[in-house]
Amino acid sequence: MALRLWVLALGFVPTHSGAHAAPTSHDTGFELQDHRSYSEDADALEAARFRDRACNGDAVAAVTLARMYLSGNGWFEEDPARGKAFLMLAVYGGNYQAAADLAVVILKASQDDPALQEAAKWVKVALYDAPTPQALMAAGVVKMIGQGKDLAPAYQDGVRWYVTHKGKSDEYVDPNVCGYK
Repeated sequence: MALRLWVLALGFVPTHSGAHAAPTSHDTGFELQDHRSYSEDADALEAARFRDRACNGDAVAAVTLARMYLSGNGWFEEDPARGKAFLMLAVYGGNYQAAADLAVVILKASQDDPALQEAAKWVKVALYDAPTPQALMAAGVVKMIGQGKDLAPAYQDGVRWYVTHKGKSDEYVDPNVCGYK
């Protein structure tokens, strides 16, 4: 009985000879879709769900999407700007370790003084929360690139940001990523 329901659920109609034949549009009222388009639709739907979760404050979904955009694997082509935007969502959503990734992404795009100051701020957020190996590596990169420059004001900005935002939901949303304000 279960096998018969399974077969019917797949859209097969048993014939009198005992063989199974695929239904036609006349039999079912619809055309069967190609399996690849269903798989692509399912992937697009799952990506949309991740985006919605990230845009509604789910820091884990935001980091996941950021890394997919940054590496160009998974559902998306490489897009560092979108990856950076999702890292910002993650940091504002309470994943302060994503700030270490954010610092590296900033420095990968530019190593000029404003970028270095911004990266120093975010690496300090990651270090102030918990000095993980990832945060320590990002701090080393910032220190190496900023050798001989005064990064103390940027580090202080990072501490102020952390103390001000820790445990608070600012409901930060990037309209370029989430599509709404």
